[in-house]
Amino acid sequence: MVDVARQLLDELMGRNRNEDPSAVKQITWEDSVFCTFYLVKFCPHDLFVNTRVDLGQCARLHDDEAKRLFEDAKPSFKKTQYEDEFLRFCTNMLTDVDRRIQKGKQRLLLMNSKLEQNNAGAPVKPITKAQEQLNSLTDKINKLVREAEEAGTRGDVDQAQALMRVCDELKEEKEQITKTQESMGWNAAELAAAQEKQMEVCEVCGAFLIIGDVQQRIDDHLSGKQHLGYLQLKRAVEEMQEARRKEREEARKRREEERRSLDKDRDKERRDRDKRRSGSERDRKSHGYSRRSRSKSRDRKRSNSKYSSPPHHRSDRDRRSSHHSRRSRTKLRIAVDIRKLNVLLATQRNFSAVTTVLNAPHTQNGPKLSYFHHVGSSPLIFRTVGQQLQMSADLYPNRECIVSCHEGKRYTFPEILEKADRLAASFDNLGIGKGDRVGLISPNYTMWYITAMACARSGCILVGLNPAYQVPELEYCVEKVGMKAIVAPETFKSQNYYEMIGKIVPEMLETGVEKKIQSKKHPKLETVIIESNRKLFGAHSFEDLLRAPSQQEISHIALFQHLIQPDSCCNIQFTSGTTGKPKAAMLSHYNFINNGFHIGKNQEFDKDYHRICVQVPLFHAFGVVIGVMAALVHGATLVLPSPGYKAEESIKAIKHEQCSYIYGTPTMYVDVVAKLKEQREHLDSLRMAVIGGSPCSPKLLKDMEEYLGVEKVKSVFGMTETTAVIFQSLRDEDKKRVLDYVGHVQEHTEAKVIDQDGNVVEFGKPGELCVRTYGTMLGYYGDEEKTKEMIGPDRWLKTGDQFVLHEDGYGQIVGRLKEMIIRGGENIFPKEIEDFLNHQPGILETHVVGIPDERMGEEVAAFIRLAPGKETITRDEVKEMCKGKLAHFKIPKYVYAVKEFPKTTSGKIQKFKCREMAQNLNKN
Repeated sequence: MVDVARQLLDELMGRNRNEDPSAVKQITWEDSVFCTFYLVKFCPHDLFVNTRVDLGQCARLHDDEAKRLFEDAKPSFKKTQYEDEFLRFCTNMLTDVDRRIQKGKQRLLLMNSKLEQNNAGAPVKPITKAQEQLNSLTDKINKLVREAEEAGTRGDVDQAQALMRVCDELKEEKEQITKTQESMGWNAAELAAAQEKQMEVCEVCGAFLIIGDVQQRIDDHLSGKQHLGYLQLKRAVEEMQEARRKEREEARKRREEERRSLDKDRDKERRDRDKRRSGSERDRKSHGYSRRSRSKSRDRKRSNSKYSSPPHHRSDRDRRSSHHSRRSRTKLRIAVDIRKLNVLLATQRNFSAVTTVLNAPHTQNGPKLSYFHHVGSSPLIFRTVGQQLQMSADLYPNRECIVSCHEGKRYTFPEILEKADRLAASFDNLGIGKGDRVGLISPNYTMWYITAMACARSGCILVGLNPAYQVPELEYCVEKVGMKAIVAPETFKSQNYYEMIGKIVPEMLETGVEKKIQSKKHPKLETVIIESNRKLFGAHSFEDLLRAPSQQEISHIALFQHLIQPDSCCNIQFTSGTTGKPKAAMLSHYNFINNGFHIGKNQEFDKDYHRICVQVPLFHAFGVVIGVMAALVHGATLVLPSPGYKAEESIKAIKHEQCSYIYGTPTMYVDVVAKLKEQREHLDSLRMAVIGGSPCSPKLLKDMEEYLGVEKVKSVFGMTETTAVIFQSLRDEDKKRVLDYVGHVQEHTEAKVIDQDGNVVEFGKPGELCVRTYGTMLGYYGDEEKTKEMIGPDRWLKTGDQFVLHEDGYGQIVGRLKEMIIRGGENIFPKEIEDFLNHQPGILETHVVGIPDERMGEEVAAFIRLAPGKETITRDEVKEMCKGKLAHFKIPKYVYAVKEFPKTTSGKIQKFKCREMAQNLNKN
């Protein structure tokens, strides 16, 4: 009551009524005491006072002076953020109203159908007996209430309480009968009354309107607070969306003008350059011809002249000329050195650039070798993922950490920390501890995030597994790293993970509920945790483990954090090599924290708060490092539109959650743009987009700017063995660079390009990219030989990518030295598919290549040589062979039966010719 009175006095007399006028501080609209909704438009709390949807009293100040300052302020991200919050709140309220309107219309349709049945002579369900029971119960309740009052008057408290208990039981019975009666339908009287009065649902607030009723009642409804409140909300949202649409259209026109102007300038520069080049060539030829002519004429005159100088005189003159020439060259060299020194002095503030020049491994007169060291401006961080979660929870106590739209769940950073510690305590009770490998096979659910953080807090090693894996692929991963536990949902789409695990360890199905598994084939696998509503044999319930530990056990997890070392392994990512069998790359806490920090820094997470629409899978390096870690370090919010990628769900999530950032591969962006074109709409909340997996085409960039409304598109490039990112777009770079380059060398990273002999090539020439960085993996689990092949004793890591490095630190992919196929951002290695198909009946030999595809980037094509007696093979046959054995994205889209393969003279298969054959066949 005191707070309400104080706020009323603030509004009437001013907030500074009790202060000395000379001591009044200058206010700013960014002060957290002011209501952000009121600053933008109005506060929705004021619209529904004393109505059924009363939102209560607003906890913040409504200040007209702050509102004026907000309106006069220049456009900024903070201002846009306030508007986004207002839009998100109003949109949520209007969505609830739309849902109520739909339910009301469905109810009217049902009632009208009953009316039609009644008019047609359909018998009405008798409810006379139920009505008699209700009347009887009402009388008994009233009688008991009177007796209880009389007993209370006499002072007999015990009897009064006993009577009231009986009364409560009768009320419950009456309520049950009433519900049963309502489920049976309307009675005859209600149907007759409904026939006389036609009802409709208000399209604004969802209330029922009786059209045949007195007009005054309808007018009262239309002028009521609830109706006017929703109407005002709807108009405000429409006005803001229209204003943003106009801004987006104006921005698109400006971009078009800039693009045309840029193209015009480029054309002019190209014409001028060609003109200068042709002119210089003509001058050079003319000058050379005239110089030679003059020289010959002079020699002729000298030979014919009787006054020609003696030989020694000519020699002196030549020596003097040579001396002057050497002196001129010396002056020129000194001038060049001075210019270089001036450049260094002018750029000494940019420590990274100066160090790059000083460290360049070339002499003054030699070639410029393609080596680049981005020293960086921020120091590296020595911290674990669990410690970072605690820090983020302390820094952002009220900020959402993750929002799962498809699950209807949202958790703040402290809530995630609390759940992660609960699960970590349960891990400890199950005997899962520091260094144990915990497999996690799940789509994008909140349980994935909680389990990942629980592993980090308990010192376990999280093993990310692709949800598309089939039984053989999953079993290989279990055996490869010696998993001690597996966490999974019971099912997803056609995948039943509980049954799949049961095929790997059949003993699980014979084990009692919540008991350790004793497998003969996989003795290390002892625990299976399933998120399910059922009690399953051999499995622990995920939800039960969150509830099981005591407060003392949970507190112990926080005390345990200093014993986990940042240099220890925290994650295993499965990748593939030339053998086709997945290799297990071990990544440390140190890798994760620092890569996440510098990714977020270049994506400007340290400048403003962002909500990120995550379309990529969390198990992938893109999802767990670029997505989870960058957001965790910088306090951004992850928004999961759906468990698996769906363009329409991404669009809904962006609009509903007002996302300002979006992650995806080119394929995903192509689908989202196509869906927006189909729906004839544009998005207005997005500011930036991150693209990875494949280069961005000019057309896609233009469509993303127009339909997604993004101001910047940032590219990332890296590999699992380097944690995630080694090249990335810088903060303020030209947006055109995303078309030609994969990004700039990341901070604290060295990059060089070498030839086949291991020699560093010149800048601008292709070769194999090698990097030396803090993000280099610890090694391949259980495969020291492969680790040594990838990482030399000097810690240079060979990426296997054919690459071009430029002097400014930007890089371009020319091709792949490996034969890896990138399909929609998924890395596919042909050897794995070839080995599988070669073991199928009727197939002698298979070779797999990637062929360009407009939507997916690349598609898988299989060239198959068949056994004698089998002439043809279809794609459906191959698909049936792969079903349940290979992940869906590895199944070849194109299948060609051949009698022989193109080979070199030494007998090696020429896969590039197979690729050309496939492209020609597809064209035909």
